[in-house]
Amino acid sequence: MAKATPASVLAMFGVLLRNGTANWDTRDALATVTAVVDVAVKMGAQAGKTAIDAFRTGFNTYGQFLEIRKMVNYPYFNENTQKWETATDGGLTVNSHLIYITRLAQPSGDNGYRSDALAFTIARNNIVHELGHAFASSNPGVGNSIPGSLISDYGWPAKIDGGYYLWRQHPCTWDKICKSSEVYADMFLGWVYNTWGTDFPGPKRMEYMTTDMTSYWSTR
Repeated sequence: MAKATPASVLAMFGVLLRNGTANWDTRDALATVTAVVDVAVKMGAQAGKTAIDAFRTGFNTYGQFLEIRKMVNYPYFNENTQKWETATDGGLTVNSHLIYITRLAQPSGDNGYRSDALAFTIARNNIVHELGHAFASSNPGVGNSIPGSLISDYGWPAKIDGGYYLWRQHPCTWDKICKSSEVYADMFLGWVYNTWGTDFPGPKRMEYMTTDMTSYWSTR
């Protein structure tokens, strides 16, 4: 019997790991597998389907692979500087079936001491955040009715030393105007792991995603 690899596991969900301008290493590949499986299990429980069927349904991967491509960097438009710049860490969801991933969180990072376990969790969460974008892109209408009171940097899980972006992967301060799409991707992350801020409007974020996902899966 062939030994399972990250690529073979992901293929069951219709996800393709591809080397772009960089190569996948074992750690980042395992973080991606963990993210995909966790999303699939959560969706399966919500939908009353198998994890594989739920993921493939939600991300429309029965007919087309969702490609996650490893890159050294990628260009993006910085709305604060109004210039095209180059990102060398994190990820970018290009469209519903293509995600770029560059350098993921490493131990002993920029915000103080960071353990191997914490770095891995941040990396995993980064992938889940991008999957939140891909899910919304695959399903027009998803995330389009977020109340204005939720489009902010308030009501997220508390920041921790070495893990500033653990649960808030894309803060409003990164953009000229707070983007509802980034808020949705981080609330998708919160929904997958049932992790929410306790201060306002954290409970409302949980309420929104619970209602949104229940409505979505009721028609699939």
